[in-house]
Amino acid sequence: MENEFYITRFNLGKGTPKRADKQLCDASNSLEDQTVTEQLERNARLLMTGPSPSGVNFGTWTGGSNKRESFGESYGIMLEYHYSAQDVNRVEQLTDAFKTLGYTHFFFTSENKKGNTLTFVLPLLHPVSFTQYARIAGILAYKIDSYDMAEGCLAATHIAQLHATSLACWIEGKMLNPSTFIELTRDSYQEMNATKYEGRPRVKAEVVEEVKEVVDGLFSYTETVEEARLRKAEEVMRTLGFVG
Repeated sequence: MENEFYITRFNLGKGTPKRADKQLCDASNSLEDQTVTEQLERNARLLMTGPSPSGVNFGTWTGGSNKRESFGESYGIMLEYHYSAQDVNRVEQLTDAFKTLGYTHFFFTSENKKGNTLTFVLPLLHPVSFTQYARIAGILAYKIDSYDMAEGCLAATHIAQLHATSLACWIEGKMLNPSTFIELTRDSYQEMNATKYEGRPRVKAEVVEEVKEVVDGLFSYTETVEEARLRKAEEVMRTLGFVG
């Protein structure tokens, strides 16, 4: 099958996620044949009728858990971002950023312990190893340049969680060639630390200068911290005879 693609389902609950099954899909689908997104939505609807695997990953596994030693290879890069259903700007910003990359991708509504998320997946022209996955995911996160990313989603072992009403959308573009992508970004990757996008950006605390009322003859005025430093410096200079 051209551009084969795997959806591996996991049972999520207490403890380590347990692999349920592996589903083969066609990652070269078009708007007329959305087999990947349709399969995701079918899996989500099963949650309405009873217990069903809700975790999804787009790699193959040799063991029953999502431990690194059980990982085989990945067929798609997955980045997950928190959002609020009321924050339309957030959704538009994320979807526009991924469209700007120009790669074929799909996204679906998901969730984790912190709330609602949007998960974006870029199918690959050929599968990648654990290390290659981390490299590509990190660079893509930098290109998207959006914070509040789900913790751990830069690793190939990450699992996204469907909910019963999850919806998926396929966006056409060019297939991401991992080998070419890694070669073209070889130099820039060394200085990147994409984990900074996990959680919210750090905002520098605003420094509020202390003010002091100064009475100078007939006038009174407020004095900032910097002005106070200058005044004290002048007083010292004056006592030393440097200021007339």
